[in-house]
Amino acid sequence: MSSRERHINTNNKRKEVASITYEEMSKNMSKEIGRPVDVAELFRQTHVRKDIGEFVDDRARRTYSLEKSIRKLDFNPSIASG
Repeated sequence: MSSRERHINTNNKRKEVASITYEEMSKNMSKEIGRPVDVAELFRQTHVRKDIGEFVDDRARRTYSLEKSIRKLDFNPSIASG
């Protein structure tokens, strides 16, 4: 695995965290769901807190909403032309 490992000191406890690249995460997600993932799906996967299911911050939420809006325009020619 080409993961990079970091050590985080939280409350004087040492915790190992393995991080992977977006490319690796995209491949893993694609394998799990059986199709290629788009940028918005990957962004959501990496910017939503697993414990509460909310975006990590307001900027992440706005970025995701903007990406989804742009995708809607790209895939709907009637909206884009009119």
